[in-house]
Amino acid sequence: MCPPHASEPQQAPLPIIDLSDGARAAALMRDAAASHGFFYIVNHGVDSTLVQRQFEQSRAFFALPEAEKNKVEANEQARGYTSSTYQTVDPKSTVPDALEGFWAWIPEVQPGEPGSELPYKGLNIWPDADLVPGFRETLTEYMVATEKLSRRVIKLVAQALDLPEDYFEPFFRHAQNQLRTMHYLKGKSEPENGKFGAGQHTDWGFITFLVDDGTPGLQLNYTGEWEDVKPVPNSFIVNFGDMLNEWSNGKFKSTKHRVVKPEKERYSCALFVAPSPDARIECLPTCVNGGAKYEPLLASQYLESKYKQLADSKKALADGTLKPI
Repeated sequence: MCPPHASEPQQAPLPIIDLSDGARAAALMRDAAASHGFFYIVNHGVDSTLVQRQFEQSRAFFALPEAEKNKVEANEQARGYTSSTYQTVDPKSTVPDALEGFWAWIPEVQPGEPGSELPYKGLNIWPDADLVPGFRETLTEYMVATEKLSRRVIKLVAQALDLPEDYFEPFFRHAQNQLRTMHYLKGKSEPENGKFGAGQHTDWGFITFLVDDGTPGLQLNYTGEWEDVKPVPNSFIVNFGDMLNEWSNGKFKSTKHRVVKPEKERYSCALFVAPSPDARIECLPTCVNGGAKYEPLLASQYLESKYKQLADSKKALADGTLKPI
């Protein structure tokens, strides 16, 4: 068999971490951090039927007329619907990323409740229950389940960094966790022409938990070449974000990734996990290694700077220009 052409993406052999084997999981996570920055988790405890119900509800929502979806257009806190003209994240893009999405934060906080004064705390924007029956309830159930999973994995991250398993708990008391369910529009990506499902980027937060509908498209770049990520049934694809990269002094790297999709449409859903707004991101004691590479900063400062870039990019798109994040 002839080797693939050098420009063609290869298959990424991501590590598979079995959460039922806790003693080994932390060591495997440490290995994944040093290699890909991405891995699969299996035996994670999230019911597969819940994952499928989430996809069914997302498909129902995205099938609504554009006018109905725009009634819950995302606000300045990135809650609600975002159309296919919402973002451009890759400097090589010639058109906006070919996806629409719906954003929700967990937990929802009523005005006056403890924590309601913090950035990005408040109530989500939901479509009318008559339009998509069960949408709010299913996505909320899914967010609760995946956030519970995230707390298990954060303990493993701590162990992989040679820290006590509860080290990060104080930093996540008012965690900024955000769900984004995504619909990649029909039409083949053309990376050579600057047309992407989602252009290359890294995730902003601490760690991300992703599921997709099995349609190919996700690619990552940890060697200098783009590699396809093959879906593994009943798994989550997990990757480290920019905050953890800086916290660990580059030890747990945040890897560039993108979506280059086939002709058919594609659905995926990500939980982006980030610490409390007042969490101080500075070099961990086990990661100093001769000196810190990054300046300390608060989690709120980091997210605010990123959301400002996103808002500027959205305004530029509305003005008829492209301004990648």
